[in-house]
Amino acid sequence: MPIYMDRHYLEGGTHQTLVNAHMQDLATQDKYGVRFLTYWFDEARSTAFCLVDAPDKDAIQKAHDDAHGNVPNETIEVDLFGITVQLAARFCAHAEPDQILATEEVVEPSTRERSQFSSAGSITLKGFDYSVQVYEVRWQEN
Repeated sequence: MPIYMDRHYLEGGTHQTLVNAHMQDLATQDKYGVRFLTYWFDEARSTAFCLVDAPDKDAIQKAHDDAHGNVPNETIEVDLFGITVQLAARFCAHAEPDQILATEEVVEPSTRERSQFSSAGSITLKGFDYSVQVYEVRWQEN
């Protein structure tokens, strides 16, 4: 499931207010299929943040509303792993057994070892809206 961070503006709120709200969130999370992972509170700015593992933003809204009525003012999806890890995972899924694939970013600095790579064309990987040049690493002797 995606990870989200939400922001609540809690005018006049205290750290204890947030602790109580978080405990109420934990008590209702299973009903909405979410997991409230942690929270932060900036008392000077009356702002609270929740880190939530959830199927979507709507589930977070419903869980907060049911728990204590203080729904977030803003919710964003957090990319904890970044595009590089996602690209690597897609490359691994695209490779055949005993095949190692690499991107241009790996091949380019390897000028001395360039003969160790052969072009495998371009592919568009799941979750990406652009094609990526693929190289096969020649790692086995024939």
